Amino acid sequence: MAAVVSKALKAEELFARATATTEQIHGPEDPDLVTMLSNLGTVYLANHEMSAAEASFRRALAIAECVHGPDSVTRVPRCSD
Repeated sequence: MAAVVSKALKAEELFARATATTEQIHGPEDPDLVTMLSNLGTVYLANHEMSAAEASFRRALAIAECVHGPDSVTRVPRCSD
């Protein structure tokens, strides 16, 4: 169990760092952030950090809506994709 928790926390650290780096290099509205923020939100969910997960998913959605428009069906990748 400790190994699973350790891996989930490491994943969170790596996704957060990759997201921050992409944002610094490409800006806060970069379309690549949609997938990265969705992945980070999923890791937050796995770590039972619901507020952080919601914030990450909402930000991913906001960027996707700016890029693809508010009525696009390709806003945020589904977990099953």
